[in-house]
Amino acid sequence: MKFVTRTFTTFVALLFLAGCYLPPVDVGLAVALSSAEQMTLAQSFSLWPNTVQDLYREAREVRFYPALTNSVVPAAGGPLGYFVVAKGDWVSLYYVQLDPLMQPFQGHSDSIQIDSSAVEPFHVVHSLRDVGGEEKIALFRYRPDAETYTVATARNDGTGFPDSRRTDDIATDVAPGLAPVAGGSFAAGFSPVGPEPRFAIVARGGLSLESISFGFDAGGDLISGGSLITGTPPAAPPGFGRVTLLDLGVGQTRTIVNVPVDNQFRTYVLDPAGGEYLPLGIAGRLETVLATGEILTRTRDRFVVSGPSGQTVGSFPAGDLRFVHEREIEISPGELEWHAVFTLTYWGRVDGDELLFVRVYVVPSAELGSLR
Repeated sequence: MKFVTRTFTTFVALLFLAGCYLPPVDVGLAVALSSAEQMTLAQSFSLWPNTVQDLYREAREVRFYPALTNSVVPAAGGPLGYFVVAKGDWVSLYYVQLDPLMQPFQGHSDSIQIDSSAVEPFHVVHSLRDVGGEEKIALFRYRPDAETYTVATARNDGTGFPDSRRTDDIATDVAPGLAPVAGGSFAAGFSPVGPEPRFAIVARGGLSLESISFGFDAGGDLISGGSLITGTPPAAPPGFGRVTLLDLGVGQTRTIVNVPVDNQFRTYVLDPAGGEYLPLGIAGRLETVLATGEILTRTRDRFVVSGPSGQTVGSFPAGDLRFVHEREIEISPGELEWHAVFTLTYWGRVDGDELLFVRVYVVPSAELGSLR
């Protein structure tokens, strides 16, 4: 089933139009393109190797996160976005800016070492900008020897190169004496009003789990937003995973936790009334809670859209597609609509030159469960 896509301006390739070449055999790419046909291609470009440091085929994984301080289509002289490159036991975060001629150049970068044998060695959270006009991206990793997360972060206000900060022990800075169980952020459509902290951890203290928000002050230093809600953890001993918070207003917070249990991801919910974390019958790794209230997860080969209580709404093939964030897009003057944003990166050749091709796709969040 194909959808009639809305009209967006397609970003002309920086070097070559990404659609001019596709590798002849790539199952993951073919599956991703099958799903992408139901979405709108909003941005398409290609890069020479090493335009961004470590950008070679040897990289185990390349992700692209388009800047939130731009529209989906970036402007000359503005931020393009962030590349996250996994190579061996290291993950690096690179900020990429555009010059006045729309040519990309690398700004700051940061790298952290990971345990590549872990169930989930790292994950990335890209936060909507707050009222100050900033966007924030965080690279979480679990550090087994210290039983805590490391986070490398970048802050971009849309006027130049962002600051970069790192903390090796979130618990020390945000939740002293507690052991983090999951890291993440507020869902984009359920973020606090105003400049409140947007990132989050769930940490264990005694027999309870605390949902704690954190963010960055004007100087870029880590600050704690304090404990938001406390609940009794599930009976199964969870590994370290992800959390998505929903700010429901009037001081109420809903916590969705997704952790590996016996090497399989399990999702639990703690409602604003507190009490116990209850299991949701949802398969896969948590990606986000959409503005519709539906939960987006990913299994090995499919994206799954589920209702707030865990009922399956729909699913579609994942392939090499990656969900990166949810954002509001103006579909007509003065009318905004929430869209889920996915990216696809792959290597190909044009006239014997090897290039990294990047495509950015958008789809209305309300239609995500209808994709097949």
